[in-house]
Amino acid sequence: MLSHITGITRLNEKGNYTLIDNIYFNNILDRSDSGNLLCLITDHLPNLLIIKTGEVNKNNRKPTRRDFSRYNTCLYMISE
Repeated sequence: MLSHITGITRLNEKGNYTLIDNIYFNNILDRSDSGNLLCLITDHLPNLLIIKTGEVNKNNRKPTRRDFSRYNTCLYMISE
């Protein structure tokens, strides 16, 4: 298991910064980026881990279009 969060994750007004949140990941073959997001409404910083896997085969991808053929606008109308 490899720890991906190595910086501070908890802030307080006294200046006592600590590392109390962790993300462990057991696959060391995939490349990854990790870090903390700055959030001013809490004393804990949100953590993130982005795993970069291999290339995506574009030939096997499904279309990323929405199918509006069965879309009924009357279901979303606001009646008063």
